Amino acid sequence: MADTSSSRPARRRFAPHVRASLALGSIAVASLGLTACDSPPPSPPQLQDARFTTVSECVNAGFPDRLCEAGYSAAWQNYQETAPKFTTKQSCEEEWGTDKCVTQTLAPAQVASTSSGSVFMPMLAGFMVSQALQQRYRDDGGTIYGGTSLYGAPIYRDRSGTPVQIDPPSTADTKAIPRPVNMNTTSVARSGFGGSSSGRSSGG
Repeated sequence: MADTSSSRPARRRFAPHVRASLALGSIAVASLGLTACDSPPPSPPQLQDARFTTVSECVNAGFPDRLCEAGYSAAWQNYQETAPKFTTKQSCEEEWGTDKCVTQTLAPAQVASTSSGSVFMPMLAGFMVSQALQQRYRDDGGTIYGGTSLYGAPIYRDRSGTPVQIDPPSTADTKAIPRPVNMNTTSVARSGFGGSSSGRSSGG
């Protein structure tokens, strides 16, 4: 009978320290896999108020167009309700600067407050897309419901041309004081929107 032992493949033998190294390597790989599976998902970027001069500027910065338009609509509503109002153009320009005031016709219910039926207000120079609006847009999957002035704020320019925002006074006897704000002029959409567009909505 022929000797077939020479045709059998030789069994590979590892020294004890080699076998131990291979076992430890397998454990390390398995541990890394478990760690990757068990790690929590990254938190979404923190939202921040964003301020722009126009809706187009907001969209160009990477925010969805519907979100920008909703922010503008909310700021416009807020502007109509809360903008400083003067009975004469002169008094308005004395505080806000020459050619920086516009005429606003009052609603019939408001005419009793002035003999002319109109008032003068500083021009709307921009709008704020609030954190609250951005959060709602994100939570609702891009759905925009009825506007509310809480979601946006008007931006003005003072006599020197500095962008300012007027916060509501703390009490009825306190005068609201404009505070300088920074306008966003470069890409700022780092809040999970990624420059996506969801179709245009009405308004703004």
